[in-house]
Amino acid sequence: MTIHINRRVVLLGATAAVAVGCQSLASQPQHPAAKPVIGTWGFDPAAMDRSIAPGDDFFRFTGGTWMKMTEIPPDRTRWGSFNILAAKSEDDVRAAIEAAARTAPAMGSPDRKAVDYYNSYIDAGAIDAKGLSPAKPDLADIAAAQTHEDLVKLAARPDFRANLPIGLGVSLDAKRPDFYIIGIAQAGLGMPDRDYYLKPDAKFADTRKKYRAYVETMLKLGGDAKASANADAIVALERNIAELHWPREKSRDRDLTYNPKSRAELLTFAPEFPWEAGLSAFGATTHNDFIVVQLDAVKALAKLFGATSLPTLRAYMTFHYLNANADILPKAFDDASFEFNGRAVTGQLQQRDRWKRAVSQMSGTPFNAAMGEAVGQLYVKRNFTPEAKAAMGRLVENLRAAYKIRIAKLSWMSEETKTAALRKLETINVKIGYPDKWRDYSTLDIQAGDAYGNRKREQAFQRARDIARLAKGADRADWGMAPQTVNAYYSSVWNEIVFPAAILQPPFFDLNADPAI
Repeated sequence: MTIHINRRVVLLGATAAVAVGCQSLASQPQHPAAKPVIGTWGFDPAAMDRSIAPGDDFFRFTGGTWMKMTEIPPDRTRWGSFNILAAKSEDDVRAAIEAAARTAPAMGSPDRKAVDYYNSYIDAGAIDAKGLSPAKPDLADIAAAQTHEDLVKLAARPDFRANLPIGLGVSLDAKRPDFYIIGIAQAGLGMPDRDYYLKPDAKFADTRKKYRAYVETMLKLGGDAKASANADAIVALERNIAELHWPREKSRDRDLTYNPKSRAELLTFAPEFPWEAGLSAFGATTHNDFIVVQLDAVKALAKLFGATSLPTLRAYMTFHYLNANADILPKAFDDASFEFNGRAVTGQLQQRDRWKRAVSQMSGTPFNAAMGEAVGQLYVKRNFTPEAKAAMGRLVENLRAAYKIRIAKLSWMSEETKTAALRKLETINVKIGYPDKWRDYSTLDIQAGDAYGNRKREQAFQRARDIARLAKGADRADWGMAPQTVNAYYSSVWNEIVFPAAILQPPFFDLNADPAI
């Protein structure tokens, strides 16, 4: 039931570069004997296809030769600079964890928790041996639910991972950046987007058939004697949910998606949904600040939830629980999940190695993985130097100085707007590499050999952190990405740009390359 609402611009795969033409502002110290990883100055033109006119197809002009010569690995759905570096980061994280394991870190330390989580996750044999037994208590709770309120209490529980048509999540208040609120948004779909349910294209129609089969498969694996009928009911319910969802472009409208509600207003806004029960289970018994994202959609989804029969909702929640936890259930669940969520939806030809998925689970994709900074500490020790951090800081300040010169000379910007732009430029906060203060993991219980329990306890740990944020307010030292994440983001709420350590590698950053590159 948990959702993450953020006002961050993620740079993954984007051409989010800034071209700055100016004289040298500050020298970038380099090692006289050291050479860039790529070429002689940090760039290799061999990837270009100069037979193509840049005005006809600039993308292929810049990278056409590389694309002709490069195949997408079978366990990936896309391949480019970000993905290549992400694969390197996975290797580096694995090496860091395995190195930490050889030192036998102290019980209770972040290093030990990272090692135990990783080893538990990759031990597929132990997961298979336990069968469905770790999930049976939660599945029994779903089956025993006698009211809509019971189901909402379950879905909102800190250690529970399942879907409902309405999701809750803790996020920054976009207009009050020192406060956190509970965001309330449309949710509840098992396929990536409403289009998968509604578009008549043959591609989507085929995926719908495969999804229906997948739902039935997961229910059968979970022991549902009425799997076929329940699969029909679940897919029909999700189609109804999809019809109420806003399209993605509407959900990106910053004004339409900012709808403050007090607790009393929330209760009267959509009375068909058991808000008090859900908020109490979520951990927010007295919280009074909410933002409803898709206003009329949430209102309509509350009515749909209240009108849907309990047997259908129990089957729906059972499927979503199994789907959300398939990777830490026996192989049959994991394989079925890959066949649909991987092969059918994304075109991925081969399941990724389990150790790679362990790294992804721990590091986060891309925001706020509970174990992200525990792993990040190990990663940074081996892969990011203070020298690189300092050089990146100088590069950023050179950019800031160049922007200041450019903004002052713009003919199309009024003086009033220039003043505001320069004030914003001056106050942009920049975070480089890793947090100044690491997250406290003392209350997170990670147990060797218990992949399923670790997932549940990790979720509860993250929820406790989120609830504490509601009471304490914003800590602007917080990071939204782990250091080993190959990405970056800009937060418009805090006016800050964040560069995790893992993206500060060639081709994106090289201490020994020309600073312009």
